[in-house]
Amino acid sequence: MSNSQHGNRSSRRHFSGKYIFFIGILSVLIIGIGLSFFLEKEGDVVLPIPVKLENVPSDLVAVADVSILEVHVRGPVKLLEELKSQDIHYTIDLFKGKHGSLPITLSKDAIHVPRKLAVVSVQPESLTINFEERLKKKVPIVPDLCGAPPAGYVVSRVAVTPSVVELSGPYPVIDHLTAIRTTPIDVTGLTETVKKEVALAMKPELHIQAVGVGLVAVEVVVEEKIVEKSFDIPVVGKNASCHYVITPANINISIKGPIKIIEELATSQEKLQVYIDLSSLKPGVYVRKVAISLPLDVVLADAKPEVFTVRIEE
Repeated sequence: MSNSQHGNRSSRRHFSGKYIFFIGILSVLIIGIGLSFFLEKEGDVVLPIPVKLENVPSDLVAVADVSILEVHVRGPVKLLEELKSQDIHYTIDLFKGKHGSLPITLSKDAIHVPRKLAVVSVQPESLTINFEERLKKKVPIVPDLCGAPPAGYVVSRVAVTPSVVELSGPYPVIDHLTAIRTTPIDVTGLTETVKKEVALAMKPELHIQAVGVGLVAVEVVVEEKIVEKSFDIPVVGKNASCHYVITPANINISIKGPIKIIEELATSQEKLQVYIDLSSLKPGVYVRKVAISLPLDVVLADAKPEVFTVRIEE
């Protein structure tokens, strides 16, 4: 091989290496430019920003006529996306607040966003803050039950702990309050007593707060429905050794008990027994009271007459 041929091959390898290196650098530049373009791509977004009132005098309640602002922000798309998950609000310091109305002009400079982002505008451009005298008042808590237990069961009692709560809020609202309800408690299908912790039904638009109370404990006592029913029962003699006559022959009794048991007794009165013990009675006429035997969970409410005449015959 001649020197000229060897030189040509070396030259081609050298050129090829430079070419590949050049292509690699170019690719990196293109990717970098594209990535940079993506990251720096400009965009716009309108975000809902809450109004936060700070340092309100303790004897006043401050209420803004606008609670959410629409804030137009411009900047890199990626940063705008990240901004949506951040806690941003418009803070108004009210340490000099006093009873009455206070107009506030809103400034876009009061909204702090990350560098490279710019607040373009805030809507509305102003709002009004109304100051009301703060009133505290203790009121009873009323459990709000919804639904109903199944047939044969009733809610016999409801207890709330605590039973009273101190509320704080605007004077015109608190002054007219006589009680505060809990959030709804569903008793549909209940056949036994339950205990639950529930919140108070506070309406945000009224700007009322419960002092020192979060959840309240509610006990809903569910029992079988108790009913009262009258029965006309024959009076019988027990342990008789002779023929006898009892006057009057029947007694009218009123009994109370769970509805299921009372309904069963209305169908069959075998478990209702009314009798006079005639053991050791000789022929003659006697005045006696009856003995009444009732099923468990049933109580006697009334019985008439109270005494009976018993004639024992020879």
